Amino acid sequence: LFFLPVQSTEQDSKSCASVKMLEHGEPFSMARLNELLGKQKPVLVNATAAWCITCQINERTTLGKDSVQAAFRDNDVTYLVAD
Repeated sequence: LFFLPVQSTEQDSKSCASVKMLEHGEPFSMARLNELLGKQKPVLVNATAAWCITCQINERTTLGKDSVQAAFRDNDVTYLVAD
């Protein structure tokens, strides 16, 4: 069982995505997704929620790891965060 530090669930006025996740990706928008898909670029959309324990664990144990982020960069994968 993982115990994660308590985080505020207040949303930033710039984006619904948490600041931690945006260190690794960019805010989701349908326009941005369509732009990337139109260019046939690989995209990972992380549909998450600040209150979701599973989402937070996924970010901390996998998606936020340096090795995963390096793989995204090396393979030109755009990481979009939808909250």
